[in-house]
Amino acid sequence: MTSKPSYEDLEQRVAELEKKLETTEHFYNNILNSIPDIIFIKDDSHRWILLNDASCEVLGHERGELIGKTDYDFHSKERADEYWEKDNEVLFSESLNVNEELIADAHGNVKTILTKKSVFKDDIGNRFIVGIAHDITEQKRAEHALADSERRLADIIEFLPDSTWVIDIEGRVVAWNRAIEKMTGIKKEEILGKGDYEYSIPFYGERRPTLIDLILKRNQEYEKRYLSIRETDGELAASVSFSPSFRTGGTYLEGKAAKLYDAEGNVVGAIETVRDITAIKRAEQDRERLITELKEALANVRTLSGLLPICSSCKKIRDDKGYWTRIEAYIKRHAEVNFTHGLCPECAEKLYGREDWFKKGKSTE
Repeated sequence: MTSKPSYEDLEQRVAELEKKLETTEHFYNNILNSIPDIIFIKDDSHRWILLNDASCEVLGHERGELIGKTDYDFHSKERADEYWEKDNEVLFSESLNVNEELIADAHGNVKTILTKKSVFKDDIGNRFIVGIAHDITEQKRAEHALADSERRLADIIEFLPDSTWVIDIEGRVVAWNRAIEKMTGIKKEEILGKGDYEYSIPFYGERRPTLIDLILKRNQEYEKRYLSIRETDGELAASVSFSPSFRTGGTYLEGKAAKLYDAEGNVVGAIETVRDITAIKRAEQDRERLITELKEALANVRTLSGLLPICSSCKKIRDDKGYWTRIEAYIKRHAEVNFTHGLCPECAEKLYGREDWFKKGKSTE
């Protein structure tokens, strides 16, 4: 039979337990206070019963000034109402609640925090709100800056004078500006998010890779279909293609395409601009045809130039070899001209003026 512990033994045991409890509390408090996120515990009356150093720093008060107080003691009524409402949702549903909240620190700076709250029950049924909040102010600023940048880029693309569209790495249309709406007659609402070469149908009447696809994945078969295409620094820079099914009589298009990259240098899509150059190509073709016709006409024309020695009596011409040639033979040889012979009135009078048949024919005129 064991003897009962003495009063001194009990006191020593209690002291040991208190010391152990103090050590444990100190250990866990050190952990909580080393965490940069806001950590707090509230009772079911919304009063703080525990706050780590980060919480005290944001509120700008010592822990002793905060314990037992509520949000209404340190925040505006409007903001405290919001916190109180979220606390009640957690208490009544006893489920995890995650939401973004605004909080003003001790210096009046408004920050955005992502708060997670849940309910903890002790052995006798008391309920406590356990919360942890992470400062996401810089993240939100970065998101807003990115959204503003994307919006500005979208506006720039929207109002470019050339027909322009953008696809992602999967080939889905993510931008379709006003100019290409007007060119193709297809509204952005009808094509945004579509892939499988949907954007090629208005130009070629079929689903097929276009320049924007070739910039992402080269394909010699389709590259040969372009009238001209060139590569600059390893990328397709420009091309001219003829689309027989696009508009009456077909259309000549000049396109430019480039890859799009993210901040880490990864390819995330491509952009293409298209310009209708049919009028320019038709003018070039007309000019080339006219030049060809003129060259052919000039090839059939032989001209005489320089000084020609001609006999003042018989009118024979001396050629460059010293031979005298009848004028009609010389011109025929050098100008590809054929002659027909006849008599002018003066010569006819001189030769046949005394002949009766001539006189008779002349009197009947």
